[in-house]
Amino acid sequence: MMGIRKLIFTILLALPLCAMSARGGNASADSVGEEVIAHYAKAGDTLRLKAARFLVDNMRHHAYYDSPLLHRYYSRAEQIGHERDYRKRMTLFRELYAELGDIGSGKQEVGDAAGLTAEALIANIDSAFVDWRQGRWARHLSFPEFCEWLLPYRVADERPERWRGRLSAVYRPYAEALDSCDERAGSAYWAARAVASGLADSGYRMDDKALPHTDIDLPVSTMVAMGMGECSNYARLSVFVMRACGIPVALDFTPQWANKAHRHWWNALLSERGQVVPFLGGDVLPGESQRSADRLAKVYRRTFAYRPESAAALNEEFGELLPPTLSSPFMADVSDEYFRGGSVSLTLPETVLKRRLAYLAVFDNAEWVPVCHSVVDSLRRVSFGSLGRGVAYLPVYWGRAGSIPCGNPFAVLADGSIKTFSPDSVHTVTLTLTRKYPVFGRIYDFARSLQGGYIEACDTAWNKDAVRIADITGVPSTWWNAIDVSKAGRHRFWRLVAPPNSHCDVAELAFVGKDGRPVAAADTLCDDMRHDGKKIREAFDGDAVSYFRSTHFRKAWIGIDMGKPSELGAVRFMPRNDGNHVEPGHTYQSATMPEARSASSKRCVPIATALCSKEYLRVRCTFSMTSRLAQRNACSPWKTEK
Repeated sequence: MMGIRKLIFTILLALPLCAMSARGGNASADSVGEEVIAHYAKAGDTLRLKAARFLVDNMRHHAYYDSPLLHRYYSRAEQIGHERDYRKRMTLFRELYAELGDIGSGKQEVGDAAGLTAEALIANIDSAFVDWRQGRWARHLSFPEFCEWLLPYRVADERPERWRGRLSAVYRPYAEALDSCDERAGSAYWAARAVASGLADSGYRMDDKALPHTDIDLPVSTMVAMGMGECSNYARLSVFVMRACGIPVALDFTPQWANKAHRHWWNALLSERGQVVPFLGGDVLPGESQRSADRLAKVYRRTFAYRPESAAALNEEFGELLPPTLSSPFMADVSDEYFRGGSVSLTLPETVLKRRLAYLAVFDNAEWVPVCHSVVDSLRRVSFGSLGRGVAYLPVYWGRAGSIPCGNPFAVLADGSIKTFSPDSVHTVTLTLTRKYPVFGRIYDFARSLQGGYIEACDTAWNKDAVRIADITGVPSTWWNAIDVSKAGRHRFWRLVAPPNSHCDVAELAFVGKDGRPVAAADTLCDDMRHDGKKIREAFDGDAVSYFRSTHFRKAWIGIDMGKPSELGAVRFMPRNDGNHVEPGHTYQSATMPEARSASSKRCVPIATALCSKEYLRVRCTFSMTSRLAQRNACSPWKTEK
């Protein structure tokens, strides 16, 4: 029975959703809006008239991209989405991108009124009102909440389509199944969990490999048909699905993680208790942990209403360049819903740059990315609030080359206090750097998967006279680990055996003689006969990124044949990792800051000096190797001020 249901859902999902209107109409925002407003004025429905005015008043700010090339892309992408074999689907997508090239070329911005009819807008309003007033899961919304969390006909900047009816037919049964449970019936929280489980059943796959890197938001019909996409697509699709079922859900995002690269989108449910519950489609259900280890500097909610306090809205007066992360006028700062934030007021230094908008930026591992804005007053003062704690920020302006530093960097500490970093060219220190990037859970888990493994040796066939030499007792380092085997005697075969339920993820493996030098083996061996020689050799190639991984997880192992009984001093191994450790023989330099307008020096300057200098010198700060894991900073450090 469940198999039949899933098949029906798959077929329904594959059906293209109807566009809200045909292209080429002569409708204007005024004529469409006037017709919709006249419809509800005549009906005497004051609340629906108020909702119609909300949509019409904000509709003039909304637009989407269109072009013949995009039409071809959407059509072909939907066809490819029907391919069930994932690898073949990926191949077809790559061929499509190669054929079409830049799908954003030739795009034209089209106002929503050109893609909407009054009939479609009225149908959208009426359907949303039914779910609000007569449905089970949105009655707790106030009218302003209804206007943002349930009413809109679009989620982001995608081409408008009619989607409520078709998505409701597929996913609403998941929530309605709760009617037989008195404890959960009528709960928006439990309904969202049920529908999110339905999304998981649909087989949607979070994978950005299938998508071209473009600023164009895919229509909901294309996202449904493709069955895969990055987090932004999955989160947008989830909003469509939830609202189609009458469940109040919004699109939240951080423009840049505060402790690593990339930004992130997810969903937010407004529950019957008035709580905002984050989740992400069927990947992270409401109530489950939502990337708690990742640090947030700012959180925004995508709105339908035009936000006059946004950087994009303010910039209509100033006419400056805007950072892409803050270029939408449909962003509401909801950071206070996610954390207790800190605040800071600054007076920016004198500069030749006369800017009205300043920003705070966080570092993404390559550049400083603006995450919030402030208007610069006549005394060069700016104020920023609701800032994530435990995060370093840099005041910047925005220019053609990106972020331009305009003040000292500072950190908002865990208690909300501010620590400012100022350049100090006199008092220098030695820094020890072991990593270029934090160790996140995925990398730690590769190392942990080897805990409980051991080193084994024998002289004939494996498992007959094997001797257990030493155990891997704790969680290994994510870098090199050494196990002493100097008292094990002479053996021909040596191997590292992984614990049960481990695939023996090993990036590098070295067998070292008593003289401290790696020994030359006659052959490399592993438990998995399906592995070709190349895969085994990747554990012995000196590359920290390549790795060996067995297809088995029951006593998986990798080792060597010495050719004859031999003594060893140690076995050294490196778990599978991301290659972000500081390595011997490599030269490291700081991130590059924007060029000065009149740079007077090209000497090696401290990073802090470059961040705070009025001349904004290009930095090329080299670290010299003093040991395998200790690097001496050739430039000056920062001193700190409370």
